[in-house]
Amino acid sequence: MGGSIGRRCVMCFAVTAAVLQLAVVAPAGAQDNEIQAEYHVKRGRIFFKDSQYAEAISEFDSAYALNPNYEYLPDIAKIHEALKNYGRAIDAYEAYLRKGARQLRAAERKNAKAEIKRLRREMKGAANKGLARKHYEAGYKYNEKGKLGLALIEFERAYQLTHDPAYLYNIGTVHIGNGDTGLAAEAFRQFLDESGAKIPAADRAEIEQKIAQLEGSQTPAPVPAKPEVRESIRRLNGGVPQPQPGAPRPVVPGEPAEPGGRVWTWVFFGIGGAAAIGAGITGSLALTKEKDVRSKCNGITCPESTIDDINAIQTLGPLTDVLIGVAAAGVLAGVVAYFVEDDGESATTVALTPSSAGGGVVTVGGRF
Repeated sequence: MGGSIGRRCVMCFAVTAAVLQLAVVAPAGAQDNEIQAEYHVKRGRIFFKDSQYAEAISEFDSAYALNPNYEYLPDIAKIHEALKNYGRAIDAYEAYLRKGARQLRAAERKNAKAEIKRLRREMKGAANKGLARKHYEAGYKYNEKGKLGLALIEFERAYQLTHDPAYLYNIGTVHIGNGDTGLAAEAFRQFLDESGAKIPAADRAEIEQKIAQLEGSQTPAPVPAKPEVRESIRRLNGGVPQPQPGAPRPVVPGEPAEPGGRVWTWVFFGIGGAAAIGAGITGSLALTKEKDVRSKCNGITCPESTIDDINAIQTLGPLTDVLIGVAAAGVLAGVVAYFVEDDGESATTVALTPSSAGGGVVTVGGRF
């Protein structure tokens, strides 16, 4: 009986030792994870300080996977914000509030909620910037085509979305093209006011001179900025070139609007040549199909498989005849036009000249 009790004691001792060993090992493993997590956190903060945001978020993700400590979440949110991942930054702050609900002080909760609110505004602003950029690009294209009314609408929409003063310069430029000197001066002045110190003193003086010219002029005329002023505006607008006022291509009085030549001669020859090529193609197809039909037919009877080819021959034959006729007529008309048509040396001259009335009006004159 004593031996049985002794054996039981030995077994109890062994079980107790195993339980104690497990109790010691578990915290040791968790402690190792915390140490490794802190190592990743330190590396992540160094990367963040050096603006290496992709590397920083990778380190913090590794840290959080090892030790899901809610205290890491504000750092994760800041890195996502730097990466313009506003949605993920908001998610990180919301997780911070949930996981640290019992530990966070009132001031910390208040700051986290304020950050969430700010990030939501940033996210909306980023979406507006993207939409404004699309309106700007559309306005730029309209301005290049001389469609100043549409260009003005697009530039104004871009400004309303972001209130970026760079768009005001574009608006003023289009007003000049439209002859609205008062509105142009107002847009340029607002551009200077809202840009503040972003505009160098020399460029500011140049634009102020432009405003004075616009306010004192009776006949609106484009006042181009100097290259260095345009470069300053280009930098403000994210490196995109600024549109200049739309204007028709200058045509020198007495210069032909378009080079002359035997236009109709070449038109008729072209029609005739195209018809001749088409006739050659359809004729060749008709002859090929006719040869195939003859090879398959036995005297008067033909197999059903040749019906489609016979129908095609009946279509291609007349079509070939028509194309041959068109080709002949085109060549004949081209020959006649060659002797009748002017060769362009004494072509009609049309010139566009600005009207003395100013604005966007042009007059047409010339020799006939």
